[in-house]
Amino acid sequence: AADLAGKLLPAVPGVAARLPGRRALLGASLARALFIPAFFGARRIASDAGAAGTVAALTVALGLTNGFVTVASQMRILTGLYGRDAEDAGTAGVLALVIGLCIGSGLSFAWTAK
Repeated sequence: AADLAGKLLPAVPGVAARLPGRRALLGASLARALFIPAFFGARRIASDAGAAGTVAALTVALGLTNGFVTVASQMRILTGLYGRDAEDAGTAGVLALVIGLCIGSGLSFAWTAK
């Protein structure tokens, strides 16, 4: 639900006009790696009851940022490009997204393997 809300956020009037630039989106996507130690820290520091709420809040934040950064980057990728360049950039963007999803899925299997 949070991922869907993040993906729908650019559809809110006025938000699409103020989407972050390419460098800001790259920084935001790299900064999302900070969720990894945050999840570990939430599990180690908090009590069992508090950890569940903290992990749930982190999961919602991760979903929101995932949805928003994905849609915003796909919207920004074609900015200022025309013709064949726009087509190539769109193809490269989708390819990068699919490769990232495949790598993430593979890492999740390795992460949960016992």
